Amino acid sequence: MRVNVDDVDVEGENVYFYEGAPFTGELVETGPDGRIVEFMAVREGLQHGETCARYPDGRRKFHGQCVKGRAVGTNRAWHQNGQLAVEKVFDDNGTLLSEQMWDENGSPLPTGSFSAH
Repeated sequence: MRVNVDDVDVEGENVYFYEGAPFTGELVETGPDGRIVEFMAVREGLQHGETCARYPDGRRKFHGQCVKGRAVGTNRAWHQNGQLAVEKVFDDNGTLLSEQMWDENGSPLPTGSFSAH
């Protein structure tokens, strides 16, 4: 089932409910032109699977994976100009293993200094 993110309720630590029950399916947000700008797979109310977002112009904004609400694998975010902004690597339990950040020109930033726009 695919529903708009505005049609679900969020409780506690990002648990998604639809029509009073924990949601399983795909949550999407669409732009003014009808294109999907955000996508999140959800199982039993928790993010589970692919999560991605795009800027209004269609460029990548975020891409990652979650298992039972925890980030796993390599998750990436991009600046609006298309430059990679953040790359975080998580183990299978959601523990952060490494993190790298870059400014809009591609220069490395100290860990913990990135702020999203």
